[in-house]
Amino acid sequence: MNELAGQCLGGYQLEDEIGRGSMGMVYRGKQIALGREVAVKVMSRALAKDASYVARFIREAQIIAGLNHPNIVQIFDAGQQNGLLYFVMEYVQGPTLASLLHLDGSIPQHLASNLKTLCSTVGAKSKSWILA
Repeated sequence: MNELAGQCLGGYQLEDEIGRGSMGMVYRGKQIALGREVAVKVMSRALAKDASYVARFIREAQIIAGLNHPNIVQIFDAGQQNGLLYFVMEYVQGPTLASLLHLDGSIPQHLASNLKTLCSTVGAKSKSWILA
């Protein structure tokens, strides 16, 4: 899916890959109409053929969109174009938690405090969902 860098998806110009996971890739992009930097998660074409994965991808976007916390990115948009499912999130510049852990194997104290708050927020909210 690296071929998507430089292309438009919905109203978003995909710039470069910033992450990769089991369901697809995340690109740094630009919302064309507003000129703001965003992150666009795009489901892999192979998984988009499986209805159960499509449902999980959509549910992920819906769950995140329902959360409101300073340490959780906001979802701005979701859509489908040319067989590609995507959702658009707030772009947050900085290192990933995984990259911070690779530095010395521990979580810096200021991040640990944020993670504790985040986990309690997600834990309280999760009582209203069923995670697949």
